[in-house]
Amino acid sequence: ANLPFAFKDVFFAHGHLPGDGTPYRFPSRGVEQAPLLERLFAAGAIPVGATNLDPFSYSTTGENPFYGAPINPLDPELLVGGSSSGSSVAVGAGIVPFAIGTDTGGSIRIPAAFCGVWGWKPTNGLLDASGLVPLSHSHDCPAIVASDARMLRRVAETLIGKSSPAWRKAESGMRIGIAQELFAASDADTAKALNRFLAAARSGSGQDVAVPDLALCNGIATVITGYEAARFLHPAFEEMPDAFTGNVRQRLAIGASIARRDYDVAQRIRSRLTADFLAGTLSKCDLIVSPITPRACYRRE
Repeated sequence: ANLPFAFKDVFFAHGHLPGDGTPYRFPSRGVEQAPLLERLFAAGAIPVGATNLDPFSYSTTGENPFYGAPINPLDPELLVGGSSSGSSVAVGAGIVPFAIGTDTGGSIRIPAAFCGVWGWKPTNGLLDASGLVPLSHSHDCPAIVASDARMLRRVAETLIGKSSPAWRKAESGMRIGIAQELFAASDADTAKALNRFLAAARSGSGQDVAVPDLALCNGIATVITGYEAARFLHPAFEEMPDAFTGNVRQRLAIGASIARRDYDVAQRIRSRLTADFLAGTLSKCDLIVSPITPRACYRRE
């Protein structure tokens, strides 16, 4: 109650049509206000505004040619990351204790990490994804960024439906899996962060776990996201082509060239990889520690 918050400008709210990081305004299609915002309002949270993002959520830098890039509160010369850049900056700068964003392919995890705050992309389907402008309906996931772990938990408990299987009694102890393969490909600062985490978790060394082939996963995600984004954004492009940057135009052109049969194959492989990961790696541990990006920070240039 009475906590201010901000939300990424992809969510519909009463009296607010989202721009998705562009001058374009998306019309409401049967949902006047996102259910997640309804839950927060009912709990007494106070919205202070919609936050900036990469145009159409289709990048991970946070740079925006229409409204300017949000500035990293830790160092203005460092990249913020995106696409939920404004939400992460609002929390990192102390403007609000938490904010709502989305994560399709790292869009809350990357800017939260770069701004030194807590970001959480939950399991797809755990939080209601209706009432927001999609990029890829197969991958889009509402997400939370918060000033600390306790705040993150408070918001999560408000947003997760009481009938969700997420509400189960925690078992004693926590089995931690470490994606050593990914840490080995990262820089020395990332390894130091892993060691600090393990010391704080009092977990010893944890256990090494296998991760799926990221090249394969990224290829599948590119096909699925590209196909879905191109078809959803086509009407907006027809109405306001100037809202589409060169980067987004290029991605949409690639997505438009993807055949339905290739999309269907990618979805089948995605389902199989997910099932194998759940039955394999995630049956051996409760938590997997992995780097978000290969390096801790990047300069804006």
